[in-house]
Amino acid sequence: MGLPKREFSRAEALILGEIGDPADCKCLSFRHLAERTGLPRDEVIDACRTLKADGFADCYTGLWTDDGEPYGSGYGLSRAYLAEMQSE
Repeated sequence: MGLPKREFSRAEALILGEIGDPADCKCLSFRHLAERTGLPRDEVIDACRTLKADGFADCYTGLWTDDGEPYGSGYGLSRAYLAEMQSE
């Protein structure tokens, strides 16, 4: 069973354009996503949770910055979505 075929909202598309593969440290917090996309934080939260519920993104915890500082949690692309993108 694959991911649902659907169009993304503007907020979801902006977020998917910012996050990436968690293995490449491409996870971002709500605050950073709001800053990068210009969306209100509440809209970022709603879009991230919808992307997670539909299997396109996941929330990752225990993240660190490139400088070795604790980052907390953030959203990145799900393994299922990465696999689907690679198979296309």
